[in-house]
Amino acid sequence: MIEPMTFDPVRLVLAPTCDGYMLDGEFVGGFADRDDLPAGQRYSIAAWARRFTPDSVSDQQHQLLQSGQTPEDRDDRRSRRVDIQTLTHQHHDEELDHLSDDQRRWVQWPHTHPATPDAQYPLSAEQVASLAQQTEQTIHAWTDAGKIAALPTRGERRYGRNATVAALLLARAEDDDQVAETA
Repeated sequence: MIEPMTFDPVRLVLAPTCDGYMLDGEFVGGFADRDDLPAGQRYSIAAWARRFTPDSVSDQQHQLLQSGQTPEDRDDRRSRRVDIQTLTHQHHDEELDHLSDDQRRWVQWPHTHPATPDAQYPLSAEQVASLAQQTEQTIHAWTDAGKIAALPTRGERRYGRNATVAALLLARAEDDDQVAETA
């Protein structure tokens, strides 16, 4: 059986719903200032608050935004941006080798699958199920079992590229297991 993909969470990332952020893999709702975080991360939270919930920006956040950042803080933000790109766009070659050409295309451009013409990341469980030719219940079961990672949102779960690759690989492994059982 193929092992599920795992990764170290990025320290601070804007949530896909733009109503909070991920801190060490945990969803934090809203954009309240956190004086326990480094200045660069506090600046990011303040900037998100200004952009997505302008009425909720605190006086402390206004001051932080007006004061700017040190070069070290800007470098820290750049390195996080690279980590996010690596997390969402890069897969291990050996994992992608197990996918068909169509499946690789669907991972890159999910809207090219006939059942998901309007799909874009992050995907719904229904869209991942269509790509993997599984039921939505199976996708939820895999998520609950920790086999694929879902992004926490208000309401439904959403899935990134890594989860889509994992779902395609799990579906293939289950198909292989069923073929072996009937042989």
